[in-house]
Amino acid sequence: MADDSILCTEFKTRTLLPAGPAYLAHARRIIGNKTFSQDDEDEAARLSNGSPNGSNDKVEDDLGIGDEPETPDLLFLDPKDWKVREARSSFLHFLIFCLYRIKITT
Repeated sequence: MADDSILCTEFKTRTLLPAGPAYLAHARRIIGNKTFSQDDEDEAARLSNGSPNGSNDKVEDDLGIGDEPETPDLLFLDPKDWKVREARSSFLHFLIFCLYRIKITT
């Protein structure tokens, strides 16, 4: 093989931005001029006072949708059989679509 058959791209300069919990902990220690043990104590105290974000307000993660009531039929179903139910449902939809299509063409 010739050297020109190997595809190489040029090096590009990229900017890496620090992110993640390790960087946030580092920044918290630098800004607060704390040691590791002081920061660990402060974080443990903050987390023991309530929610992880430091406020005692209840945080809802369902975007205000709320819970919908579950019917007894739904509770009776076995979650392991979802593939069988989905295949049966898909087959019925396909069958209804085909019958509808046959009805239109006749």
